[in-house]
Amino acid sequence: MIGAARSPEAPGLNASAKVVSMQNTSSPSPPEPVSGKVKKPRLIALMALVSISILAFGVSVRRAFDTGKPATPAPSESDLLRLARLSQRRTLDDSAAYLASIGDQAQRSLIAAGPRGGTAVVWRDGLALTTERPRAIGSGAPPFDLGPISVRAPEVTGLTPVVARLTPMSPGEWIVVAWRLGDVRAHATGSVSGTRSIQCGRNPVTTLLTTVAFPPDMAGAGVFDLDGYLAAMVVKCDDTWTAVVASDLDALREMASSVPQRVTATFGMRLTDLTPNEAAYFKVTNGLVVREIWEGSPSGESSLRPGDLLRMIDGDEVLTLEAANARLLQATASVLITAERGRSRVVASLKKAEAPSPSGAGVGIEWNVPHHGYLIDAVDPLGPAGRAGVRAGDRALRVDGTQPRTLADLTRRLAAAGPEAPVLLELEREARRFFLILS
Repeated sequence: MIGAARSPEAPGLNASAKVVSMQNTSSPSPPEPVSGKVKKPRLIALMALVSISILAFGVSVRRAFDTGKPATPAPSESDLLRLARLSQRRTLDDSAAYLASIGDQAQRSLIAAGPRGGTAVVWRDGLALTTERPRAIGSGAPPFDLGPISVRAPEVTGLTPVVARLTPMSPGEWIVVAWRLGDVRAHATGSVSGTRSIQCGRNPVTTLLTTVAFPPDMAGAGVFDLDGYLAAMVVKCDDTWTAVVASDLDALREMASSVPQRVTATFGMRLTDLTPNEAAYFKVTNGLVVREIWEGSPSGESSLRPGDLLRMIDGDEVLTLEAANARLLQATASVLITAERGRSRVVASLKKAEAPSPSGAGVGIEWNVPHHGYLIDAVDPLGPAGRAGVRAGDRALRVDGTQPRTLADLTRRLAAAGPEAPVLLELEREARRFFLILS
């Protein structure tokens, strides 16, 4: 008989185990919950997918509104260089315009010294400063301008006096040089390269070294800084045009208005005391000597010469330089000068130069310097002439009071100069006659 099939019992398995096994098979338990570490990567991936979808949508919308123009290419290296140059050009144009405005502003403080050139800087108290020119300007000026001088200039009314810069300029600072050429207003720009101390007449001064050259046409020009202050003035010192700083102009002005300079400006001559070397040459212990004479002046048109020893003024003996200058300035119309030249006596009547007219425009004396004497082309700085101060370009007029007959005669007489046989050489230098002792 065939009965129901049963699986054999496993050893050690009881009935209760069977029941449990059957229960597990018929009713499975719920799964364990999934941890957060498993869910997070899925969330990130979902967010990335959404972002990509939004970006793609934005690109499609942009293309829908695109006009079809090609995209602007990035600027090339040449384009960037051109832009830089344009920017620099704009900066230079702005700088040039600013410098020109400084020049225009400076012209309000300048006046023309005359039709032949020269500039005067409007100073203060109704005065103007000019430099060595063959005329004067203003009602109070003498007819011979010797160095920077103060002059009365009624026409400066309405103009702006300069404001002097009293602090020194540094190398690299920009400057504007403004001047007048008659009715023409001119200016030039440059920079300062340094300063130098020199002797201007009898005064030590400081001058500016600049990139701007100063020809004679710039006589009296003003040198202004970028703030419009007067930094210097172009004057002539030791036959060289240079820019004397503004802080030294007052000293030169005072020198020009001194008694000796007023005598020179009025009569065209300069008197000094004899030096020991000169006293030995003239074989005197002391005395006054005519040091310099200007052509075209009352002294230049008289019989006086450089090297003459002054003895009397209007018949009265004078012993000191102060007394001589005072007597000359006290003269009303003319003065009688008695001088000694070697063994001869020279008497000269000097007419006092007339003051310029109140108009102050182009007033003074026209120079007429005859070409006489012997032009000196070169000078040995170590020789007697060079040591005494002779310069190339000077004209030799007389030796020991007499004119050389020939160039060979002049050369022979100068070659004989030495400590035991000093020689008095009369020279002419730019309309000024003076003497030197060669030994």
